[in-house]
Amino acid sequence: MLVEKNGVRAAIFASVTLPLESWMYLEDQPGMCQATIEDLIKSIASFREKEPATTIIVTLHWGVEYRIVPSATQRQQAKALVRAGADAIVGHHPHVIQSFERIDGKPVFYSVGNLIFDSRDPATHKGILVRFRISAGELKSDFIPYTLENGCPVLLKGERKNKAIEDFQNISDPLPR
Repeated sequence: MLVEKNGVRAAIFASVTLPLESWMYLEDQPGMCQATIEDLIKSIASFREKEPATTIIVTLHWGVEYRIVPSATQRQQAKALVRAGADAIVGHHPHVIQSFERIDGKPVFYSVGNLIFDSRDPATHKGILVRFRISAGELKSDFIPYTLENGCPVLLKGERKNKAIEDFQNISDPLPR
């Protein structure tokens, strides 16, 4: 997907990299992208060559459920995607927040937690919304922590917000600014 606003362009590459339960691919029917990481690397590198000024954001359904630390595979794939030209990566699937890091200066949010989910596990009641600001060829990122109450996201404020940021900091490289 290509988004353009005020002369700033961003390309969003998205894929579900895990096998899907109860999902059948139907040719010529709408569906979800199930490109492999290798396919994404090729597509991103090709796009970057043609569109060097366009910001590339990758969103992936990946990772190990309920694990707060990204797997070695996720880390290797993130590095390969950044080397191919990705400017930012946002992951989801583990149902919990995973750590943040920068790879060659590019933000990688391995898992943003749950946005809407009804699990009883308190660890799955936390999440972050990632916000990107793109201007003059520069991408800045930050995040907004929330909690789920009765399955609905509620933005955190005050001490609860500060505690969520501290918790995220404790599992991450220096946070985005």
